[in-house]
Amino acid sequence: MSTEDRYGSMKAGATKPIEAEKAKKFFYSANDIDKPCSSPSEPNVDHTVRSVCTQIHKLLDHSVRHHKKNPKVIPVFCEDLHSLGVTDMTQIPLPQIEHMHIFMVYIMHQLQMNPQCSIICLIYLERLITDAKVVLHPINWRRLVVISLLMASKVWEDHSVRNAAIVQRAFPFFTVKEINVMEQEFLELLDFNLTITPQEYLEYYFSLRELCGADFLAKLKKEELELLETKSKQQSRTAASRPKSIDESALSLHVSSLSSSTPLPSTQTTSEPARQECAASSSASPSSSSQQQPVEQHASSTTSESDATPSPLNK
Repeated sequence: MSTEDRYGSMKAGATKPIEAEKAKKFFYSANDIDKPCSSPSEPNVDHTVRSVCTQIHKLLDHSVRHHKKNPKVIPVFCEDLHSLGVTDMTQIPLPQIEHMHIFMVYIMHQLQMNPQCSIICLIYLERLITDAKVVLHPINWRRLVVISLLMASKVWEDHSVRNAAIVQRAFPFFTVKEINVMEQEFLELLDFNLTITPQEYLEYYFSLRELCGADFLAKLKKEELELLETKSKQQSRTAASRPKSIDESALSLHVSSLSSSTPLPSTQTTSEPARQECAASSSASPSSSSQQQPVEQHASSTTSESDATPSPLNK
């Protein structure tokens, strides 16, 4: 069985890894003009994965164009040349972005990964290139992507993907032992440096979103651009005409009532009995002056008791 058949053939007429209906339910369509909002905590799945694949394709293209005599490709991540139908690794063609996109979508769909894992996957791959000097090549990109997504899931998600799940749900031609060996080699190459800082994640997220936005706008026709601009203006008008959450009249009435109320005496110059007397006098009506006498008697008795014990307020 060839590698294309094992990983899911991308040729015309071949069976797709996932059905179109399932993909439409789980992922957003790239042809939809009404794009859902994207944020660092909830990035758009289809756009993010496509941008990650575009960047990986650029790295692959660079390694093919600047081919070294003895590139550092780890044997455990390399595929069999015979299964690829070539006799030399220089004969392996560069994969298409669409092929890479379907490959990553298949993995994330089968293992139910969050879209953030694709961004972290790209961070790990670029660390392999810059820190471990590993060459990302058409002979090893599939296995490196699989292990990078696996590590991203274990670092990011609360319920991470287990190694056995890759064999059971995605690639049955692998064994759990092979996955364990690749995982160990991957960790040693990165020197177990799997930490992702918030700043690093945001830098990759916004760079990928900018890349996706430029790609998306380049593919749109003139009519679609005008439609997108019209809908954007309509949304702006709707947001401007939306009623405010707080009624300004009620707010002004509340402020005026607060300003007209009797201010309370300062606690730094007035004792507690005096404050009680002030609160009682403000709540009582003018006709109920006789009811204030018990309060005054209570205040005077309390003041006489407090004279026996010196207090900072009485000095």
